Amino acid sequence: MEIGSISLIIVFAYLLGSIPSAVWIGKFFFNEDVRKHGSGNAGATNTIRVLGVKAGVVVLLMDMLKGFCAVTLSYFQHTYIPLTNEFQNLQILLGCLALIGHIFPVFADFRGGKGVATLTGIMVAIHPMT
Repeated sequence: MEIGSISLIIVFAYLLGSIPSAVWIGKFFFNEDVRKHGSGNAGATNTIRVLGVKAGVVVLLMDMLKGFCAVTLSYFQHTYIPLTNEFQNLQILLGCLALIGHIFPVFADFRGGKGVATLTGIMVAIHPMT
């Protein structure tokens, strides 16, 4: 049964990373698709260029939170003990899946951002001193 819960967490990490915050904020609040302007990426930097600093900062924080939350999903399983190598490997796997989800989001036709903010959230979750 534990393998099933880990599989569910793995899928959820990718789906969490796939939340296209830049695309959704652009469409809901500005009626714009940020991928059609600027660099064409759905990330915080292009959102700042296209929609302004306020929207860009919100996207930046949301993208960082995606990575952070994906890594902390590791605490919702009981197979691996925290602070062991296996647990840290699971955290890295979940972070990588969130990063892949951000770059290739299933909810935005697999056209996402570059992953810098999401990677920052992953790093903070795995090793806060970074």
